[in-house]
Amino acid sequence: LGNMADILVLGATGFTGRLIVDYLASHPQRPMFSFAVASRSSHALEELVASLGPEEVARIRTMAVDVSELDTLDAILSMFKVVINAVGPYWRFGDGVVAACVRNNVHYLDLTGEVPWVRRIISSFDDRTSTSVITPSCGFQSVPSDLVTFASAKGLMQHLGSHVQLGHCTTFHDLKASVSDGTLASAISLLQDVP
Repeated sequence: LGNMADILVLGATGFTGRLIVDYLASHPQRPMFSFAVASRSSHALEELVASLGPEEVARIRTMAVDVSELDTLDAILSMFKVVINAVGPYWRFGDGVVAACVRNNVHYLDLTGEVPWVRRIISSFDDRTSTSVITPSCGFQSVPSDLVTFASAKGLMQHLGSHVQLGHCTTFHDLKASVSDGTLASAISLLQDVP
């Protein structure tokens, strides 16, 4: 990876973090970008990367990162072009990551549904001079499009017949329908922490 890599996935060993890592590792343009995975547990990171196969073990860097240790975030995040943050609740753990990205001109994405936190980061960082693009709620906004894609594919198959090949499409329908621990923690944080 050298000094700079393209993408860092924070919280890579959580439910949603693993989905993101699987997606990136199997992306058709995978040879065109580098990425690293970060979590608090080095052991869990090693298991995650090993599950992707021997080729990815050699290509993906693992980093033990605790986003609550604010004094180390600048040095770590400055090595990347884009940070995908899957560490929630964002109300508790997101500000420091966004601030480090803004200070280091690193692009930032997350999948929060915590509207009060999004409002707080807009208030805190909107007028800062930075070339970084801060994009919260990416995953939250994908749910309607995923549902429409699934419904469209299902309707086409029913109308045209099962012999028609539409290609592969992964949607939330393909996943087990349950609330992840991160989503539950975010909901509890919204009730307990938000004034």
